[in-house]
Amino acid sequence: MDDLRQRLRLKEADSLKAIADARQATAKAVSLEGRLKALNLDLEAEKRNALESLAETEQTFRREKVVWEQELDSMRARLHGATAELQQLKSMKLEADRRQMEHLARLQEHVTDEAIGPNPKP
Repeated sequence: MDDLRQRLRLKEADSLKAIADARQATAKAVSLEGRLKALNLDLEAEKRNALESLAETEQTFRREKVVWEQELDSMRARLHGATAELQQLKSMKLEADRRQMEHLARLQEHVTDEAIGPNPKP
């Protein structure tokens, strides 16, 4: 009978140890679950912040893109105007060169006529 009592005490001790281990494991699981929930909340907050930052960056980029496009259009218009003005100046220079050549030809003709003198009459 002592043997039976001894085995019963051992089983009771094993059971109490198993219960204590289970309680400890449950407490650890609850603690880990709480930490996991806290980490998930932190992760969600970081995700929200990152999305807000991305949205702000996209808005800034869109605004800057509009400004850049406007500046580019302005530069294109100025370039078009400068090109037209350059073309006009080239035409004016060509005309001035043509007039100068005509004037030089007349001058040369006049100088030649004066150098030869009047045409002798036969």
